[in-house]
Amino acid sequence: MSCQYQCVHSNIQYHSNIPISIFNLILIIFHCYYTTATTTTAAEIVNAFQSSALQTQWEKLQTSIITSHNERITDTNTHLAHIQNEITQWRTHNDAVQSTLDEKLDSLNSKFADKQVEVGYDVQQLEKRIGKVPVFGEERGTGVCLEERMGLIDCYKSRDGNGCDEIVKAMERCTKKAVMA
Repeated sequence: MSCQYQCVHSNIQYHSNIPISIFNLILIIFHCYYTTATTTTAAEIVNAFQSSALQTQWEKLQTSIITSHNERITDTNTHLAHIQNEITQWRTHNDAVQSTLDEKLDSLNSKFADKQVEVGYDVQQLEKRIGKVPVFGEERGTGVCLEERMGLIDCYKSRDGNGCDEIVKAMERCTKKAVMA
């Protein structure tokens, strides 16, 4: 590919096998215009610009710009399609994992509810078999082993827990007696 250009009234000539860039093309035209402004008419400048070599180079430059623009758009669309595909795959995987976790949670909640009912039933059966067990301090100021509990509380407050072994043993005896009764 070669380009030839000659400014009519100056001695600028351009012969090259290298494609002319738009910048160089503009420089040549302006140089020709300024060096011939006094002797060249506007029609001659227009005719020089419309020379076939310049027109060909201009069209090639426009084509390369449009082609590179279209390639960038194609690359962008391909990249976006790839990202959309990855997002779709991730969402599918996420839905599968979430579904599995939901099933496990439902199963565990169901097992917990079953065990809760089972333990409640077992407690009722034990109460029927053994009878009602006294609750310590069920009523204010009354209850089983009240003296021992009060003595243990006083001991812990006054001695910081040291030397309360005898009172603890008395509390254990009272508690065993109340539970076994």
